[in-house]
Amino acid sequence: MVLCLPVLAGAEMVTERYQHGRFEVENTLEQKSPSCNDTKDRRCFKFVCATIYGGVFTPPPVPPKAPSAKLKQTGNAPRHFILINYQSKELMYYRKDLVNNRYQPIVGYAVVTPAPSEIRRFGREEIRGEVTRIVYHPKWCVVPGGDIQRDDPSLRGCYEWGHPSNPMGDWKFDIDWEIRGIEYSRIHGTAGYPRDIRRSDTYGCTSFDNGAIAELVRKLGGDLAVEEGIEVITFVEEIPTPPVVTDIISRPVRPTGMLVGD
Repeated sequence: MVLCLPVLAGAEMVTERYQHGRFEVENTLEQKSPSCNDTKDRRCFKFVCATIYGGVFTPPPVPPKAPSAKLKQTGNAPRHFILINYQSKELMYYRKDLVNNRYQPIVGYAVVTPAPSEIRRFGREEIRGEVTRIVYHPKWCVVPGGDIQRDDPSLRGCYEWGHPSNPMGDWKFDIDWEIRGIEYSRIHGTAGYPRDIRRSDTYGCTSFDNGAIAELVRKLGGDLAVEEGIEVITFVEEIPTPPVVTDIISRPVRPTGMLVGD
């Protein structure tokens, strides 16, 4: 799966690898200074991008959470069912088979999510919502006085798709959540993974590679899926083994363009 952004040719790079649940992650790091070259000292390097192996997968046959019996928008059980595990960093899509009335696993992706504490701060282990719109090339508007503007006061107003300050990527899912306080939490695309998947420094959204989210939209069927009902559940479920970080590989690599995974 291609999840690494281009880096400057000739830059001194090293890689580190670790296992996170089902995913094998390879981070590319850039040396900050020629004088700081201890490959065992993480402070000598800054994160560039990640390549995730196994980042597209088939979800388990039985969904880890059950869908709701009825959605507000349709009055029926959801035809489409998206589960996002904030701990394992997995998004799983299931679709209801109208013949046998069972939910079938369609596809899963590695995603960047908020921390599990973003769910638990509401005294919950899961939060449910319904997709209200799927938007192509979305505009992004800064919430006045919100966390993003507090961190970067220069951001204000709205930014069209393609603007460097617009983080939405190629697609955006608007979601009507069952609780207040997370109204601006969305699913959206991004240009690769410009952060370590273990980090949870998002402002509440779930994001993943533009190519992968475009594939998800195709599998859903676009706007028709919204009419049929798409339920989203964010939840926390521990992964079988904690992520283990390997030593930084001591031999530098010199990327010449896009780093590619499978």
